[in-house]
Amino acid sequence: MVAGGSDYLLSGRWTYGRVGHAGAVLFKVQRDPVSFVKIQHFITKKMEGSDIWTLPGSKEPMLGFAQPDLSTGNWHAGRGALDIFSMQGGSFKLMQSVSGEFRKVHAFNDGGSAYLAACKAPHKTGHTWVVERDSLVLKWSGSSYQPLLTIPTKDCRDLLPFNIGQQVYVLAVNYQDNSKNYLQDAVLYRFSNDTVAEIQRIPSEKAYSAAVVSGAGHTILALGSLAGNMVRVFAWNGTGFSLHEQLHDDCTKKYPLWLQGYTINGHLHLGIGSYGGTHTGGARQCVSVWQLGANASTA
Repeated sequence: MVAGGSDYLLSGRWTYGRVGHAGAVLFKVQRDPVSFVKIQHFITKKMEGSDIWTLPGSKEPMLGFAQPDLSTGNWHAGRGALDIFSMQGGSFKLMQSVSGEFRKVHAFNDGGSAYLAACKAPHKTGHTWVVERDSLVLKWSGSSYQPLLTIPTKDCRDLLPFNIGQQVYVLAVNYQDNSKNYLQDAVLYRFSNDTVAEIQRIPSEKAYSAAVVSGAGHTILALGSLAGNMVRVFAWNGTGFSLHEQLHDDCTKKYPLWLQGYTINGHLHLGIGSYGGTHTGGARQCVSVWQLGANASTA
C-alpha cells in the first residue's frame, strides 16, 4: 500500500471461530537496503479489507479497516464496522467508526475531494441471510467521512475504485443474490460530480476478486471467479472492458481469493493468491505472478 510517497505493508489475520480475535501489524518499507520497519500493532476482529491513504494536500497517512463482524458468535449480525484511523502524535488512533458489516474499503480522490468505497457483506438475522445490500461511497467532510451515495450490490466481494486517465470508475463485484443464484454481473460505474452512472455489466459466476492495472497506454481488469477457479483478463477498449484471455496454470486452478495488479519497468503484472482446489504436490495455498501481454500472458 502507498500513502504520502511511502510504501507500507499490512500483515493481518482473519480468524475463524466464535471469538474471531486477531491482530494486524503495519510495516513501513525502507529502501537501500530494503527492510520492513514495524510501525504499529492493531487488535482486529475478522478484518477482511484495509487501505492506507493521505487526504489531498496532506502528508499524514490515514488507515481504514473493514470488519464485518465485531461480535463473538452471531456472525454478520449487524455489529461490524468500518474503522478509520488518523495519525496523531506519531501513531494511528481511531478517529471514526462507521457501523455496518463492511467487507472491503478503498480510498480514492476526484476533483480535489477524498472518498471511500466501502463494500457491504451479508447481514444475518436469526437464521436468515440477506446478501442483496447497498454498499457505500463516503466523502470527506473536513473532519470525518460521511455517506454520500449507495450502490446496489449482491454479496459484495469488492467495490473497487480506479482511474483511467482523470476519469474515476467503480466496479461492484457481486457473488450471489438472496436466492443463491451465482450468475451475477460485475457492474462498472462512472463516478463524476459525486454521482455514479452504470456503463457496463460483465457477466460472471461466483465473482470473488478483482484488480485493475494501467501502464504503457493500456488498462487491464482481472476478475477472479470460484466457478471453475479461473481468472479472466479484460482490456479497456475506450468505452468498456472486453475479454482478452483466461489465465491457466496449476495455481489458478485453486480459488483466486486475492488479485493485485502492478507495473515493473513499464510492464503490467498480476499477482494471484489462491487457496484450496487441486495443485501439484497437494499444496493448499499458492501465489503466482503473471506478466500481462498484448497477445498472451506468461506466468
